[in-house]
Amino acid sequence: MIHTIYPHINAAGLLVFDAPEHGLIEEPFVNGADAIILRAVEEAGIPDPGAGFELRFSADPDAGLDYPLDWVGGETIGGLAGNWYYSPDIAAAGWLCPALLCYYETPPRQLYFQVAPLPDHHKQTDRLRINRMTDGEFRAYCGRLDIGGMLELLARVKPIKADP
Repeated sequence: MIHTIYPHINAAGLLVFDAPEHGLIEEPFVNGADAIILRAVEEAGIPDPGAGFELRFSADPDAGLDYPLDWVGGETIGGLAGNWYYSPDIAAAGWLCPALLCYYETPPRQLYFQVAPLPDHHKQTDRLRINRMTDGEFRAYCGRLDIGGMLELLARVKPIKADP
């Protein structure tokens, strides 16, 4: 099975993705995983990764995805049990947080991924993305913000106009 997410760079400069179906809003890639992905984005010539791009991944070696990642081992960082993967093509290692387990029961020994520009049907501004969140998704998103992030969010949300 091939999974698809749409990472972008948030206001704090972190590479993040949303998967509301798994309760993940602005889930960051950290500890080298971001660098591996952004290197693949650079190699693919995607012009504005900050605005978003498509990332497809699978544990299936026959999925036809460009970059392999080899499992190195597990490690708990900041109280979160994640897994290290090594990219032989990029010659770097990155840590994938427990969000990986939203897609797999156990960490795969190998993962494969590729990046592509955002498809036209997915191009939208943060304002549209936030305005389309369900109440529960919005609450989860807000629960991760400090006061500065909350003020920034409020500045981006499209106001609802009352009928005269």
